[in-house]
Amino acid sequence: GYALPGTVRSRYQTSIAFRVPGKILRRHIEVGQEVASGQLLFELDAEDYVLQQRTAQANLAAAEAAVVQATSEEKRLAELRRINAISDSEYERQLSARDIAIGQRDSARKQLELAENQLRYCRLIADESGVVMSLEAEAGQVVAAGAAVCSIAISGELEA
Repeated sequence: GYALPGTVRSRYQTSIAFRVPGKILRRHIEVGQEVASGQLLFELDAEDYVLQQRTAQANLAAAEAAVVQATSEEKRLAELRRINAISDSEYERQLSARDIAIGQRDSARKQLELAENQLRYCRLIADESGVVMSLEAEAGQVVAAGAAVCSIAISGELEA
């Protein structure tokens, strides 16, 4: 038979990056280490993202209170309109104010959802099992969103 030199490697290798920018707080992996799907790889300093989440929660609470108040006032004016104590235009102004408050509350909910997502993105988790092939970042380093911090050879198919 013949003996030929060659290399066997994973068919798929992927670069891993954070979805948000920040300063790396901890690296939990080493080159050559096997990682499982769902395993924590890196963590960013999440302090700013925690503050954004808390601000978004407070904004939502205020927006929800404004909806309650505007809805209550709309109901009160609807009763006054029913007995012709106020004009249609006065009632419609309050109806519009209620609708604006509802829109602001819905926007605040989306802002909170975004802030919670960004906070969650501070933890870089392996999507698939594999072996760490390289590290491009260390604790203390500031990284941009999308900048590769490591590469992982995905377990499974091999190629020669």
